[in-house]
Amino acid sequence: MAIALLHAASLPVATNDLHIFLAMGRWMSGNGEILRNEVFTWTAQGTPFENPTWGFSCLSWALYEKIGLEGLRLFNGVMIGLALLGVYGACRSLKIGPRASALATLYAWLLLLQNLSVRGQTWVFLLLPIAIWLGAQRRHIAVHLIGGLLLGAVWSNLHGSFPVGLLWLGVWGASALWTVRDFQAAVPAWSTALGLGIGTLCNPEVSGVWSFLYANSSSPIARGFVEWYPPQVLSFAGARLYGALAVWAGLSLRRRPQLGSVVLVLAFGVLAARGIRFIAWFGLATAPLLALWLSRAPSSQGGWPKRGLQILGGTLALFFLGLALRLLPPERGLKTQTPIAAAEALRDSCGNCTGARILNPPEYGGYLNVAVPGLLTSGDIRSWVFPDSAWQVYLKLSEAPPDWEQRLADHQVDYVLLWRPTQGETLLPAMQASSRWELLAEDKMSTLMRRRPEGGLLPLSKPPNGE
Repeated sequence: MAIALLHAASLPVATNDLHIFLAMGRWMSGNGEILRNEVFTWTAQGTPFENPTWGFSCLSWALYEKIGLEGLRLFNGVMIGLALLGVYGACRSLKIGPRASALATLYAWLLLLQNLSVRGQTWVFLLLPIAIWLGAQRRHIAVHLIGGLLLGAVWSNLHGSFPVGLLWLGVWGASALWTVRDFQAAVPAWSTALGLGIGTLCNPEVSGVWSFLYANSSSPIARGFVEWYPPQVLSFAGARLYGALAVWAGLSLRRRPQLGSVVLVLAFGVLAARGIRFIAWFGLATAPLLALWLSRAPSSQGGWPKRGLQILGGTLALFFLGLALRLLPPERGLKTQTPIAAAEALRDSCGNCTGARILNPPEYGGYLNVAVPGLLTSGDIRSWVFPDSAWQVYLKLSEAPPDWEQRLADHQVDYVLLWRPTQGETLLPAMQASSRWELLAEDKMSTLMRRRPEGGLLPLSKPPNGE
């Protein structure tokens, strides 16, 4: 758990996800209401949208104001450590020994890798082990209902991943009922699931939390968000997922696992095979099942091999030391490709740039909103906010069509942030060849162009908001 904390805290912050939620949190903090109409972009200005995860926006902004970006990284590491503590506790609640529980916790952490950045999903990882722990307790039904309700209320206001808890509890309760043929065996898991489901409605959007979940799950793949893509077998993500599934297949050959374990491994395995971001949930959901199998598996030696545990402990100790040393030198908290120079150049050019419009890669819309508060961007990663017409503005202009300059004039755009890997052979050469645009800032990955003040705007050929 300490290694996981250090590792997560040492990761640079990815600006594609966190910063737009920081911008939303700042707006809600300043206005005293939940944001339900788009205010940060010129392509979708005023568009209404559902905002059930407002809690993460407000919480992350409040922490950012108090402890800054480095503090957020440390807080994120603590949340990862607590999630693994929760996995260990969930294993122990199933009456599993400490060594099997510890190895299952290590297994969960290996599957969490690639999903440890500062974001709402990371901060709710802990809630699935809590749901598993609660569903494994034999308490009065009111305890399960109230506990599940509180869990659902917190979960749905922070992140839209709460269906994984409902899936785990539902399958586990059905497995218990099938195994012992006694409805009472399913009551703890099912009553917790019922409370969790009702708790998701304790949200300002009420049932809108479910329509938000559908909208935010159906569009990211079509709009090119890599983390939603299925993991390739030979990639790091695929090697971890399919390697874990191979381990499960091998273990099943030695001793038949429980029916509930098989169904849950298959259900979460199919989910993880559909998208890289779901691999973390596969690890958290199946870790207690792995511990359960390890605690029941026969051993020819009558115990755990001591030499193997010593080697594992030594390896983890070295890894811990390496991570601790990595945190000693001061490091910039942001990923190296973040357009920091471009944001500084924008502030030098137009102050807070209130009302100024920029064409930008969606991955950096949120960062620009935080760094230059009054700037209107062309888009960000909130795929559920933007209609297709708004989303296509950046993509079409990135191809440098013959009328690209006229389109920018029609949209009243004065700044363009170019992402060199994707636009270096299309829009960038066209803008460099134009006398109406000048270079404002540049680094290895991005280029910021500004319309020359003396060049003036081309006459509008159609309404500014129309594509």
